[in-house]
Amino acid sequence: MEVSEVKHWLVGNIPGDDISRGQVIAEYIGSAPTDGSGYHRYVFIVYEQPNGPIEFNEPFSSDQDFSFRPFFHLQRFALRYNLGKPLAGNLYFATFDESVPILRAQLGIL
Repeated sequence: MEVSEVKHWLVGNIPGDDISRGQVIAEYIGSAPTDGSGYHRYVFIVYEQPNGPIEFNEPFSSDQDFSFRPFFHLQRFALRYNLGKPLAGNLYFATFDESVPILRAQLGIL
């Protein structure tokens, strides 16, 4: 089974540039590509909330749990909450390394 989008971190209602005061919907989890699967893309996208705070109706994901993370659709999420076009973004590539089995065990996705 291939999973194209996985929610690794999601924070909304960030006042200005202070991420620590935002509403955490999904706590950050690191990269965990399976051995032999090559490089994976990890993308950070920033949206403006032009109409102020949003009442997000999304399940919370802790950094100890993989629930509600696979099969995430960023475009649908942005449409659902009228986020408009992204303001900024960044990305990195990662592949399997010795830290991955530890993270996968922590998340229960051996």
